[in-house]
Amino acid sequence: MPQLELVATDRHPGYLEHARSGVYSLSSLKEVAVEDRAVFFESREGVTLFGIRDELKSDVHWKTHHLLTDPSGKNFNVIFLRNNVLTYCRQEARKKAVISVLNCLTPGGLFIIGCHETLPFKTDRLIPMNRFPYVFCSKA
Repeated sequence: MPQLELVATDRHPGYLEHARSGVYSLSSLKEVAVEDRAVFFESREGVTLFGIRDELKSDVHWKTHHLLTDPSGKNFNVIFLRNNVLTYCRQEARKKAVISVLNCLTPGGLFIIGCHETLPFKTDRLIPMNRFPYVFCSKA
């Protein structure tokens, strides 16, 4: 299996630090199968909090990054754009963010948004996956 390089970003340092800690309440993990929870998480403070196992976080690069103003990089195979710009920003900012992200995605790469989110415009650069309408494949 190839080595994965993960980059996790947020423009707010406090949110990024919370994500870096990898600690979640049991209610936040309600959709994670019990078997998976046992493999990927460790119990913290009894049964109320769970932390992602440290060995799973060791290869994640954490960066403060403003999607609308900072260069994003290139050649990403998978990009998750969830719970942020597509939910809370104005239409023009949403368009700018998606265009910026698409410019960073490799041909054939996956672009994944939140299951309750929609793209701010139609584009022929993405092919929606039938079973999961919030997962798109970048055209080669």
